[in-house]
Amino acid sequence: MLFLDNARVYRFDRERRRFVCGRNVLIDEGRIAGIDIDPSGLRVERVDLDGAVLLPAFADCHVHLAQTGACTGPRSLAAVDSYAAFEHAIARIPSEFGMVYAAGYDDAAWSDGRSAGAGPLDRLHPDDVAMIVRVDGHSSIVNRATLRWLDLPADVDGIERAADGAPTGRLFLDANWRAQALVAQRTPIDVQRANARRAADARAVRHDRPSAKGTHHFIEHFEMALPAHVDACAGMQLHLSMQPQFHATWGAPGGMYDERLGTQRRRAMNPMRALVEAGALVCGGSDAPVCALDPLAGMHAACTAQEPESCLDPHAALALYTINAAGFARESHERGNIERGLRADLVVLDRDPLSGVPFGDCSVMRTFVGGV
Repeated sequence: MLFLDNARVYRFDRERRRFVCGRNVLIDEGRIAGIDIDPSGLRVERVDLDGAVLLPAFADCHVHLAQTGACTGPRSLAAVDSYAAFEHAIARIPSEFGMVYAAGYDDAAWSDGRSAGAGPLDRLHPDDVAMIVRVDGHSSIVNRATLRWLDLPADVDGIERAADGAPTGRLFLDANWRAQALVAQRTPIDVQRANARRAADARAVRHDRPSAKGTHHFIEHFEMALPAHVDACAGMQLHLSMQPQFHATWGAPGGMYDERLGTQRRRAMNPMRALVEAGALVCGGSDAPVCALDPLAGMHAACTAQEPESCLDPHAALALYTINAAGFARESHERGNIERGLRADLVVLDRDPLSGVPFGDCSVMRTFVGGV
């Protein structure tokens, strides 16, 4: 048996709807066997956590692992901040299997006000099947060779055309989704699996199969909600998957939401606090590679949202990625909390986000999966 001692152990108290603090945890055969116990008389291996914080393991409820793994190193365009940097980054993308692929650019945030285009792909990778995908995944850019290979119907929605009718290489709507699907199919399956494994290993992620305990109704990307929607979702006990980092990335005054949706809609988006207070079950995710596969960043974003209806307290933010995530997956009987009988899936932090330290200032020191 493993005895984790001298820690700030937080378990979620369902009656109080908050996390309460203990001091130790006993693990036996991969499961929680006791909390706040006296181990006298038991044969245990004691681990002194030296005052660190012990929490239920985090779960990200919306991740594209293969794409996240594919968008690493020179295939990540997340740091590109201008058209010149864009051209330089395109030149560095390696060609494998006759394909060039990268993702993560956000030209709405570029300092020079320019937009991404197909020119660098045509000039630097003229013969490859070449695609770059915007940070949100809802548009992509391909070179002329790829357009020929895709052979999309001329009337498909989303092919941007110049004044003379020629395709520019920018794809939106159905054209974008068809193109991304065809490029994914062309990628060897062993490469896709390696990409998924790379992403999981980089963030100490365990990828579980979906629960066999049944299904429930849920809404993915629950963002643009009116007050009536909040009440309706709570009343129908819908499960809501939300991405707090979206608001942190695009929701500031003058940001993309303001520009494209208007201030009134921007201020009403992602009403996480209103949903939690209404009793809806809200879980958190990153939509990686759209945002970083980093639950602490998601919790930090949930606690620092500018609009009162979006901003959560740290207990509610932590619940998004622990107890609520387990409920979303119909796995509350297995994980998501520190309770006797549950799997000992745990995370150790160096600082305490439930005692005033911002989640963004905390670091993961250690993880336990099934007590190991």
